[in-house]
Amino acid sequence: MVTTVASPASREVWSAALERVAKRKDAWAEVPVERRVRYLRSALERMLRVAPAWVEDACRKRGIDPRSALAGEEWVAGPAVTLRGIRLMMHALQHGGSPPLAGEVVERARGHRVPVFPTGFADRVLYLGMRAEVRLRPGAAATQGAIYRAKARGERTEGATTLVLGAGNISSIAPLDVVTKMFAEDHAVVLKMNPVNDYLGPHLEESFRDLIEDGFLAVVYGGADAGEYLCADPR
Repeated sequence: MVTTVASPASREVWSAALERVAKRKDAWAEVPVERRVRYLRSALERMLRVAPAWVEDACRKRGIDPRSALAGEEWVAGPAVTLRGIRLMMHALQHGGSPPLAGEVVERARGHRVPVFPTGFADRVLYLGMRAEVRLRPGAAATQGAIYRAKARGERTEGATTLVLGAGNISSIAPLDVVTKMFAEDHAVVLKMNPVNDYLGPHLEESFRDLIEDGFLAVVYGGADAGEYLCADPR
């Protein structure tokens, strides 16, 4: 096993990125829903523009002809899934963090059963026969969208900073993790790209440019040394 030691210059870059985001964590917690939806809409539009280059880079790195049928896998596992995730998050925010359920809640003494999937015609066609539900423990209340209900009541929430270690196998995982941490959990984020697919970093930086420029998100690069350094940082 080869152990790498981060150079002082690399640590300085990682620390500066984390500092920018950490300073903006409380400001992110105060961003209203309407503005958050605008951030997501901007990411959606930018991602649509970079999607062809995203897929082409992924294909070439895997030795796949971007014009072949095999390229379809990269489209589905990358931009298509990510764009859908962003649309669903926009839909959730437009409903105050609690979008309509897939059916009626089944109330039981052993805990309520909450149907969450499928929620529309596309889901029923693409995922034929599949159903999903959330089962609550007895006496437990639903927590979906709790942070947005608190905001609607005028309650102030404390900011937080999260490190997302980008997955290297499926290209949609890292951006969807960013969207989840930021918009579902209210955290400002530092995303460390995985060296396996860090060529996707520039495409994600362009997609989330508005969030990055406003200091709520940073994208950094490096191997295990970067992850170890950032994970240990108290910020």
